[in-house]
Amino acid sequence: MFRDYLAGVAARLERVEDEYLRERRADVADIERRVLRYLVGGGRRRVGLPGPAVVIAHDIGPSDVAMLDREKVLGVVTEVGSRTSHSAIVARGRGIPAVVGARGVIERVKTGEMSLVDGFRGEVELNPDPETVRRYQARRARLDEDQVALRGLRDQPAVTRDGHRVDLGANIELPNDVDEVLAVGADGVGLFAVAERLAPRPVIFRTMDLGGDKVASYLGTTHETNPFLGYRGIRFALHHPEVFRAQLRAIYRASAYGKVRLMFPMISSIDELRRATDLCAEVASELRGTEVPFDPEIQVGMMVETPSAVWEADLMARLAHFFSIGTNDLTQYTLAMDRDNARLSHLYEPLSPAVLRSIRHTVECGHAAGRWVGVCGEMAGDPRTAVLLVGLGVDELSMSSFDLPRVKAAIRSIDSTQARQLSEEALILPSAAAVRELLTCTLDPQLPALALGVKDNG
Repeated sequence: MFRDYLAGVAARLERVEDEYLRERRADVADIERRVLRYLVGGGRRRVGLPGPAVVIAHDIGPSDVAMLDREKVLGVVTEVGSRTSHSAIVARGRGIPAVVGARGVIERVKTGEMSLVDGFRGEVELNPDPETVRRYQARRARLDEDQVALRGLRDQPAVTRDGHRVDLGANIELPNDVDEVLAVGADGVGLFAVAERLAPRPVIFRTMDLGGDKVASYLGTTHETNPFLGYRGIRFALHHPEVFRAQLRAIYRASAYGKVRLMFPMISSIDELRRATDLCAEVASELRGTEVPFDPEIQVGMMVETPSAVWEADLMARLAHFFSIGTNDLTQYTLAMDRDNARLSHLYEPLSPAVLRSIRHTVECGHAAGRWVGVCGEMAGDPRTAVLLVGLGVDELSMSSFDLPRVKAAIRSIDSTQARQLSEEALILPSAAAVRELLTCTLDPQLPALALGVKDNG
């Protein structure tokens, strides 16, 4: 019955038009494999490799990526998937080069043959010639040297040359990612984590963002024509108050073991924020009445991901303790485009003047009310755009552990006054292309090479 039920779920996902939802079939298959493996007594399975190798498969589940031995797996290549697939996200977070959507690759390679994987460019070289191998080996050597140098910054703060401090948080997918967070010297966790081992570093829990593209049939949700504009995030949570309360209670109880903060996703009105914070107050009152320990000073913030949240930021700052700007969703909503639609990928521009001005406005409203403002999204993990965000006044940047050391190196190499001047110039430019050119021309000569990544010699 279990297998039949999941087969039905996978079949329904197969028929939907939305690319993101179709790719969740792999997650369903992954769940089926893991549950059945446990039922037959197999326990956790690790991919057995005789030595360092590239794993090439039609598909690979996110839990399998999480179990890969990083000492032996040099890269992952799959025939299906996209940059939004969970497997690709987990691989990047673990520092494993991954290329997804390489159609037909299995038919063109045999076990034991050589292949080269460039996760930065999304390229796979099968049976490369000696010159290509030499070039890749040189790039890999430089990357390894950079990693050693970047590890030397572990215990150093992200402080500009003129003394301006920026907090760098790490986004993690799994509890066992905590070791990597500690290894890179993150100031905390910016999006979901485990509290106790990270103390005294802060941990920010995002409350459930189910609904829409994250279908939860067990809670009565159904596929929507336009999931990104539908029943998701805080709308979903407020419609299921008992489920929401259970999560809030868990987060509040976790606050007794470490420095915990929580934030609500997809806030689009002051009414939603007020209803959510009222529920938090009720949960705190219940725990206090039953003498369950929790931190009474827990900070409650919100994600700024919609244009309406941007332009009501002055009002929302009266209720939220902090803002976390989710630039991935803010970009697609501001520009009215689906970031998972391959035909619109050329329109996805986080450096668009409209997005940059939205960030600046949110920061100004937050600071006017004495609130700190962070950024969680692809922009935060890019050294050049991280400097721009510092110039826009952002107080905290949250990214993958893999990106964090490079961003720290970039911040430590610039002056905050220079970053502010750069942001002022960027805000008056007419296009994302012009902003990108400004960042490249201004920062590439100044930022250390290890912050910008390995460049090809030939």
